[in-house]
Amino acid sequence: MNRLRNLAFVLAFSLLTVADCSTGTQMTEATSTSQSGEDNAERNLVALKNTTLPPNPCDAVSCSHGCDVNDDGGAHCTCPVGKELDVDEKTCKDIPIKCPAGYKPNAARSGCVDIDECQQQPPVCGHSCVNTPGSYQCGCPDGYRLHPNGIHCIDINECRINNGGCSDTCYNTPGSFNCKCPRGFQLMAGGKICEQKYKCLGFGCAHNCHQAEVWYEPYCTCNLGYKLADNGKDCVDMNECGFFHRCDTSSGATCVNVVGSYKCVCNEPNKVLSADKLKCELKAQVTCSSLGCSNGCDDTRYPPVCTCPNGYRLDTNGRDCSDVDECAEQTHGCTDTCINTAGDYRCECPAGKRLSNDLKTCVSLSHVACPMPTLFRGSVNCTSTSYNPGTICTRSCRTGFALSGPPSIRCQDNGVWTPDIPAQCTDIDECANNNGGCEQTCINFLGQHACACQSGFLLRTDRKHCKDAENPEFTNCPSNIEVNTQLSYATVTWPEVTYTDNVGVVNVVGPQTNEQNFTIGVHKVKITIFDAEGNSALCSFKVHVKDLELPVVSNCPDDINRFVLEGVMVKEVTWPEPTFSDNSGSVTVTDNIPTDNLFPMGEYNVRYQAADPSGNIAVCTFLVNLTRVNCPDLRQPVNGSITCDTSAINPFCEAKCDAGFEFLKSPPEQYVCGADGGWIPTDNVPDCHRTFTPTAAKATFSARYAHVCKDPENDPVFIKQTIMPMFQSQHVQSLQFACINKPCTFTDPVITCREKDLLLTFSSNEDLSGGLDLDAYVNGVLAEVQKQRYDSFFLTLIIPGTPEFFFPPIADLENRKIDVQLSLTCADGQVQIRNKCVECPPGEPDCPLIQPGLA
Repeated sequence: MNRLRNLAFVLAFSLLTVADCSTGTQMTEATSTSQSGEDNAERNLVALKNTTLPPNPCDAVSCSHGCDVNDDGGAHCTCPVGKELDVDEKTCKDIPIKCPAGYKPNAARSGCVDIDECQQQPPVCGHSCVNTPGSYQCGCPDGYRLHPNGIHCIDINECRINNGGCSDTCYNTPGSFNCKCPRGFQLMAGGKICEQKYKCLGFGCAHNCHQAEVWYEPYCTCNLGYKLADNGKDCVDMNECGFFHRCDTSSGATCVNVVGSYKCVCNEPNKVLSADKLKCELKAQVTCSSLGCSNGCDDTRYPPVCTCPNGYRLDTNGRDCSDVDECAEQTHGCTDTCINTAGDYRCECPAGKRLSNDLKTCVSLSHVACPMPTLFRGSVNCTSTSYNPGTICTRSCRTGFALSGPPSIRCQDNGVWTPDIPAQCTDIDECANNNGGCEQTCINFLGQHACACQSGFLLRTDRKHCKDAENPEFTNCPSNIEVNTQLSYATVTWPEVTYTDNVGVVNVVGPQTNEQNFTIGVHKVKITIFDAEGNSALCSFKVHVKDLELPVVSNCPDDINRFVLEGVMVKEVTWPEPTFSDNSGSVTVTDNIPTDNLFPMGEYNVRYQAADPSGNIAVCTFLVNLTRVNCPDLRQPVNGSITCDTSAINPFCEAKCDAGFEFLKSPPEQYVCGADGGWIPTDNVPDCHRTFTPTAAKATFSARYAHVCKDPENDPVFIKQTIMPMFQSQHVQSLQFACINKPCTFTDPVITCREKDLLLTFSSNEDLSGGLDLDAYVNGVLAEVQKQRYDSFFLTLIIPGTPEFFFPPIADLENRKIDVQLSLTCADGQVQIRNKCVECPPGEPDCPLIQPGLA
């Protein structure tokens, strides 16, 4: 009974007339006031206990909160502050409090307090949230700005503002931007200004540096006679003689390498280098007859030289001979007096002496002996060198001389030779007999002769015969010829070629007639003539057939229009190439297509130019127009996010879930913005759902042994006696790395014997659901498998038909195939997605068909 009801009841009690049952008298409040307060209270209590109270009007109302008694004895319901009676007049309801936007009633509903929107779920802002009185403000990180919806953040394209400060190309990226440089340039330290990447200055070329375009790296070249070293910068001498040279080897010229160049030399003594230093030609003809020798000539070498007899030497003019004064030069050997004679000398003795047989030493007259005989230009052979009486000497002349006088003499007892007739050697004129064996000219000398050749001829190696040394000569060689044509060829006639030679031309190599058909272009006509000695001459001239017809262009493309995406500054554009043809059969095509077919934004005039060998030109032109197009924003997944890269040629986005959430159906790895402004392969982004710890988790392993089971009949005894003991004793220990709480056990394997391998499938008896990161567990197990791939678990090789193992194990690198998969038990309404239990709300279209509570 509430306070009002008690008050009403007390008032009723105080007015109540209490009947005295024993006396039948009535006692009122007036009579009771004469007693003391204590007595009154006791008497009232007694009366209350013995009296039946009147009904309380509020008991019949059933108010939800308070009740008041009306003056007429009825009652009505009342409500505390902040509430009012509902239409049933019994129940109290909250009095509606109208708060401004961003506020809500306080707990006592006595006023309004601010709503902290930043604490609401799902979040009201895509990134950061700052609560303000009656509202909130969404914020974005650097590089982003608030979307017009005031919730999500969108990337700021810094490239639209002063090109991002880039000196060249600006590429926008999520939350930032990058400056990029054209080919051949690189960013400086600030990351915005481009500088030329490759420069000849400082590149290090030893000789010459070249750079075709700024985007090409420079390259080095060497001066003539040098080649690049392996480092591409230094220059080393080139042996031109081993690769190429211009020495005319047919003329006898030999190439000799020198540093930085080469030279031609002539090894034949009768040849010298020509004026151009490239071929050998005959020296001016020098013969014994041309020398004018006063005595003799030696033609066994070239050039020939004049010679002198014994006792004479060659003068400085190279022709005349002068007597050698042996007496004056002290080369005589006389013991007493020396008398010089023409070409010789003699020794004389004083009275009482005579010359000994050596004709140099003076001896006493008492010694009898004949004087030593001599023969100028000849020799004397004697039976005794003392020339005593009885000595016989035989005379003979040198080759080329004939003896005049007795061929032999005898020393008499008186010291005189007999017959006492002088003898001498006279020159033989060999040219008088069969011209000395010479083919052309014979020249006689004292004691010898020499053959010579007429002008234009040289002696052969036999020194008797002559060979032709002059090249044939063209008396008429045509000049260069130019003709025009509208066909693919022209018939050209040139003047007759004439020539001469001192012995006659025996072979002509070249066109057999002076009329020939030539195709369009420049042709070189060569006619070579040879004489009997192989000497040759060349006549060459050019025939230029000029084309008057323009090249023909086919399949010239129409103008090309393409769309590009936001942030893309260039785009690769290709088309079927136009074709060009010409009656000459040859055409050179140039174009102005950008490198790699990367075209900039806007219009670009593509130009092909085709030129034939005669300089006739045809062109093909068309426009490539790039227009910008953007893809719409992708929907943000619930409990996830979208991140995009707009710096790529085709911008792309990736969807991912927040921590603790997972996709029921995996989205594409990338959403690529297509050239038509649509997302590829789809613009559908699935939502993320909460993940839960599984109620149970088991690991199942599959191990494969290569070359183990060769028995196609799958011998069960072999498996029972060999494989099972191996697994239970050895392999379980090797697999302890897969245990969370060591040691752990595994189920007996299911063994499948196949034709080429043996498959073991078994499970861990350990429950992995105790808050373990299952993805990390699986990755860790696979990593350990790789680390332990040479463990005995993976190296054991079973020899078919043999029950024993052979140790040490034989390594088989194929015996390391093991996989691990998790089997999860998920709660009702959840499904296993990879290694997680994911909430699967009823009616979710991406939920796979599952049984409640099972994975």
